[in-house]
Amino acid sequence: MANFSHFEAKENYMRFMNDFVLAMTDEMRGFLRAVSTTGGGTDVDRDIWIKRTTATYNCHGCIDLGYELTMMHKSCRPSWKTIRMLVLILIYKRTIHQEYEIKY
Repeated sequence: MANFSHFEAKENYMRFMNDFVLAMTDEMRGFLRAVSTTGGGTDVDRDIWIKRTTATYNCHGCIDLGYELTMMHKSCRPSWKTIRMLVLILIYKRTIHQEYEIKY
């Protein structure tokens, strides 16, 4: 959607989004400009800079934080068992090395 192209035959299942993309073009352009602006140069619109220092910059108004955290939790969860085992192994090795004063 960020490239503002319409969904065509290749993505036929997404064609219903064309009206939405068309209706939200100005908002998407403004958002993309606001989050990609790095300074207050002459090519930067003052309104965009102001938005950048408010809610648009930190994206709280555009990102479902609860959903994103849930997805992060879901993707990290399978790794927790492996990470826990690695941590326990490292703790065990450290304990053994300290007990016997093994030098590296």
